[in-house]
Amino acid sequence: MPPLVWTGGHYKANLAHARDLLRVFSPPNFPLPPGVSAATFAFLAIISCATSAITAFVGIGGGALLLGILASVLPPSSLIAVHGAVQLGSNLGRFFVNIQYVDWSAWLPFTFGSVLAAFLGGGLSVNLPPGLVEFIVGIFVIWTALIHVEMRWLGTAGPLVAGLVSTFLTFFIGATGPFVAAYTKSLLLERFPYIATQAVLMTTQHGLKVIVLQALGFQFREWATLILVMIATGFAGTLIGTAALRQTTDERFQYLLNIVLLIIGVRIAWIGLRLILA
Repeated sequence: MPPLVWTGGHYKANLAHARDLLRVFSPPNFPLPPGVSAATFAFLAIISCATSAITAFVGIGGGALLLGILASVLPPSSLIAVHGAVQLGSNLGRFFVNIQYVDWSAWLPFTFGSVLAAFLGGGLSVNLPPGLVEFIVGIFVIWTALIHVEMRWLGTAGPLVAGLVSTFLTFFIGATGPFVAAYTKSLLLERFPYIATQAVLMTTQHGLKVIVLQALGFQFREWATLILVMIATGFAGTLIGTAALRQTTDERFQYLLNIVLLIIGVRIAWIGLRLILA
């Protein structure tokens, strides 16, 4: 491609240079995933930033919100895998930003439970009918919006059970962050240690899920461009949410978030139910 030089006043030359520039940022240089338009691609990049900011600000909610939105635009066969890869990058970024606050006491038993669940749940994840996947996703999103979960009854086995159950579920419903958050909350951590510890646990869980789905044959390469861009914009959202966390409280924001989750959950559950009954 010739050097791009903007020649003021020469309309045709400028138009030609603009076309050359657009060609650099279009397929095959930046291939779009199957069935994803350029407008959808840009929309998901923005949504990744917004949902990462939500999670960095309130500790939960962004993953479930992102899952609900992805379920409305991605094929069900790719939904859990793409969401898991994006959430792996998002939680990893949040972990590095807050690494000094992590409470490591829960990590090892949680990881042990997660590894066990990865072997139990991974083989089943690709066999669920598309309608059932969407229905479960919708019900789960509604659940996170309406139910306040407590896991104190688990006692000292808490991190192991939390890793086992949540990682098993994540192969079916994707966004189990609120389930893990219920355990993390029982540690009675301050806000930043809570968010940092939640991030390292979810990084472990999503990392295992991505490894298992790759081993089962999911073609992450086809979705690599979207995943990497969403991770990058998600990290920007993490920085925004972390800055907001230092300045504000989350009560009013949580109320609005629950309303949004409820609306999205009802919509996705209805879509899944229609597919099941069709």
